[in-house]
Amino acid sequence: MIRDYWCDWDTARKRLGLGAVAAAVVMILAVTAFSGFAAGAEAKIMLKGRELVSDQGPSIVNNRIMLPMRVIFEALGAEVSWNEEARTVKGIKDGTAVELKIGSSYAEINGRREQLDCPAIIMAGRTFVPLRLVAESLDMEVSWDANTKIAALEDKVAVTGRHGLVVGDKQIYPGQSKDEMIRQMGMPSRIDPSESGFQWYIYNSNYARYLQIGIKDNSVVAVYTNAANFTFDGRLKAGMTRDTLRTVFKEGISLASTAAQISTGGMRVTAFIDIQDNNKVTSVLIRADSIRDYGGSEAVLTPGVLKANELQLFDLTNAVRARQGVTPLVYDDKVAAIARLHSEDMAKRNYFSHDSLDGKSVLDRMKKTGYTYMTVAENIAAGQQNAINAHEELMNSKGHRQAILNGTLKYCGTGVAVNGEGRLYFTHDFYTLF
Repeated sequence: MIRDYWCDWDTARKRLGLGAVAAAVVMILAVTAFSGFAAGAEAKIMLKGRELVSDQGPSIVNNRIMLPMRVIFEALGAEVSWNEEARTVKGIKDGTAVELKIGSSYAEINGRREQLDCPAIIMAGRTFVPLRLVAESLDMEVSWDANTKIAALEDKVAVTGRHGLVVGDKQIYPGQSKDEMIRQMGMPSRIDPSESGFQWYIYNSNYARYLQIGIKDNSVVAVYTNAANFTFDGRLKAGMTRDTLRTVFKEGISLASTAAQISTGGMRVTAFIDIQDNNKVTSVLIRADSIRDYGGSEAVLTPGVLKANELQLFDLTNAVRARQGVTPLVYDDKVAAIARLHSEDMAKRNYFSHDSLDGKSVLDRMKKTGYTYMTVAENIAAGQQNAINAHEELMNSKGHRQAILNGTLKYCGTGVAVNGEGRLYFTHDFYTLF
């Protein structure tokens, strides 16, 4: 239930999407004897979905795939060097250094020794290094299909991102550790309690990439964003239409006019649909299956949770304004107190209206601030589970949307209250001064 009131935004490198690679290392090396080489092996290397082709293909030694050092290091975007005197090869990428010595059973990754099943070797004048050790050290995921003899290499972040949320260069997914998430995101602007028993880590320093990340027991259990460029599961994308959503997710999807519910990978995903913008996906909420809805309990809607919903309603508004190129609103505590009192009055006296049962309008209430207003607008909502659901419902109503996205409105305050049955009431007051 919602209502609004008005008074008045050089070839192979490019093909693989890799960064700069090192210059070729030219060397003449003696052939070192070794055992276990499968001369007839026809292993194939697939890097990010494309076959890695070189003048010297992979070899299988002691059941390990070996590749010429230049081929694998440069394909992964690493700078490669050869030390003739020490007989070592080193690859460096993004601060990670991998060093292997010919014939040694150990490799060094950033100075840390790691035992090898198969050491670096020299064959036909070329230095061969173990594929898995090099790739995994440089943040690649390696999978091997014994039937097809294909080794597939993918970015680790891309693999986890298949069942996670990608916003810009950030990838967040349920089950991710809090420490790993913070290494990516940094510390949040604030931490809010939620009605579902976890904590929302709020990232609002850049409203264009707004994120709420739910943490419980030091793990990510929920994620929300309304950023313009998010993707989820490699399939769900911001801006895709409801019809495309139906085609992409053939199973485990339930479609309604304003949202799609998707069950995948131990997660419940809500893709919110903007019926005011050609039925496009506008935002997404991802929750682990272990997180359940609170079911309307006054006991879990503590003053802290109510305050969190007030601040989130404000953040959500500014995030969608940023996406539309509209200047963010400034929060006004005086107006927030007035909005809160109206929500409390509706909750206590069981009504839903811009006018109180005493006949007081939003203008009457706002006069208490002592401001001289040029424009005043008010959105109210009731019955939604939280600020996210209230905001999404308001955005799907033309009048409420106009207030949220109106660039002439400069300030606002939000108020949230709960009645004895656990029903939430939201009031959002906007204004501009003369």
